[in-house]
Amino acid sequence: MAFKPAYREQVRLRLALMGLSGSGKTMSSLATAASLSYEIRKRGGEGRIAVVDTERESVKLYAMSRGERRKYDAMSVDDGYALIKQIRKFPIDVDLMTSFSPLAYVDKINDAAREGYDITVLDSISHAWAGTGGALERKGKIEDRGGNSWTAWRTITPEHNAFVDGMLGTPSHLIVTLRMKSQHAMELENGKQKIVDLGIEEIQRDGLRYEFTLVGQIDQDHVMTVVKTRLDGVIANGDRFDRPGDEFGRRIYGWVNDGDEPAPKVEAPPAPAKSTDSVHPDVAKLYMDINQAESVPRLQALVAFMAELVKAHPAIANEAKRRYVERKAKLNKDNQEEKEYIESKQPEEVAAREHALRNVRALDAGASGIALDIQQDIGLALDD
Repeated sequence: MAFKPAYREQVRLRLALMGLSGSGKTMSSLATAASLSYEIRKRGGEGRIAVVDTERESVKLYAMSRGERRKYDAMSVDDGYALIKQIRKFPIDVDLMTSFSPLAYVDKINDAAREGYDITVLDSISHAWAGTGGALERKGKIEDRGGNSWTAWRTITPEHNAFVDGMLGTPSHLIVTLRMKSQHAMELENGKQKIVDLGIEEIQRDGLRYEFTLVGQIDQDHVMTVVKTRLDGVIANGDRFDRPGDEFGRRIYGWVNDGDEPAPKVEAPPAPAKSTDSVHPDVAKLYMDINQAESVPRLQALVAFMAELVKAHPAIANEAKRRYVERKAKLNKDNQEEKEYIESKQPEEVAAREHALRNVRALDAGASGIALDIQQDIGLALDD
């Protein structure tokens, strides 16, 4: 492929907001999304906001009531935004997550893209790492069934990478929140153990923050400090925003909207074969159980459940079969790779045992019969 001139094009925002519990991550993400929405609506767009809620419906605390939403929808763009700033509630559409595998997040991101939302908020993505069904829990389950850490990460890392690709590839503006935690360590000082505060860090895989265009850390006074930015000349590292929202979003939008209209891109992934039946909770649970099955026997145990659902919801037959077949193929591949890995290690273990035997034979066999006993013990171990 030949080199060609590069031109500045409009881009999609990739914003991460981090903070401890109570710092105001959700409110800040929604206020920023509302500011972006206002800028989009002023220019003739819809400015629709999709929120993926991992916090047991807590995001609904910031949603408009039915009456407020009807009032907002009937208002002009300017009056609607004035209402948002007055009541501090937001016109959002919410989808709830209860299990947090990285691939489940990808499904939600793609759903928002297919439905044409201008802005997608993921609140929060820490669950994809440390939540139920998240990367760390899945790693533990793989190790519990006989795998090792290397094997577990070989399975989890591609899923995490798909999650990152899903966030970076969505045609929506993307805002995510991340929980943070305090880090401590024990150090020896004057012969005594002392607890040392190492500061705070986000709950996600190391290095994930660097995938985003802009990263802000919010303190307990709701002041956000920019800790990573690519918005040269607009927002700098160290810039601070008190309760980020209106001005913050306006400055961001000016930057992302600067440049030529982007070239046509591949459309969002086509929706799986769906009918209105496919949103049934039992169908969603089946798909989630298939995606999270940790072994072929566990996957096969879902066959009866799947057969019952196909009878009740015939439209899901092809999609259910596709997911089942793909998951089974992946599990079989992982099992074969793990077997080959273990077999590759066996010659090293045998060589180590033979080396131990040679050392035993070199001992003085007359020393109270100890050498003979040890040799017999190792021989028994090899026989086992």
